[in-house]
Amino acid sequence: METSRVVSRAEWLVARRNLFAREKESARQREALSAERRKLPMVRVEKEYVFDGPSGRADLRELFESRRRLIVYHFPFDPAWDEGCGRSSHLADHVAGGIVHLPARDTSFAAVSRAPIAKIESCKKRLGWTFPWLSSRDNDFNDDFRVTLEEADSAETNAELPGLSVFLRDGTEVFHAYSTYQRGVDALLGTYDSLDVTPLRRHDRFPP
Repeated sequence: METSRVVSRAEWLVARRNLFAREKESARQREALSAERRKLPMVRVEKEYVFDGPSGRADLRELFESRRRLIVYHFPFDPAWDEGCGRSSHLADHVAGGIVHLPARDTSFAAVSRAPIAKIESCKKRLGWTFPWLSSRDNDFNDDFRVTLEEADSAETNAELPGLSVFLRDGTEVFHAYSTYQRGVDALLGTYDSLDVTPLRRHDRFPP
């Protein structure tokens, strides 16, 4: 078992103060990076994406629910699978509790997968989630946002990737502002933040 060495309280305080200085610098760098992310140029979404939802068809604009910002989680769920990705289910448990605060900040959230809506609804009901989760089975959304890989690209990897895309609405126009993939979505995993302040490693149950 990995353990830290044991020292006196005085030695610990020196080591803690040194780490604290690095933590403060890391926080400043994170804030600066967030500012740069907000300044990223955007791309107008020209294509019409229509999704299957529990109440029928909905286009990308409708996912905003009259708000200006939209966060879409690309949830890996291949049409041939019986269940969605386990690692993304872990992430969705975190998101489910936090997104209730997004509407007050002019932001909507939705998950999108290629699985048919019947499978999505079954999984959603079993896990007790209430956030919008739609099917992109009949459009190019997953391909265009690079979360479903071509067969040649995915010979040694899962063809369905987790990802996060952010959109901004200005009237009837929609703009793609940001996307991140794989470990980039770990920012939504509060469990990891909790484990990272403890000794030992995270001991992830799911592959990176």
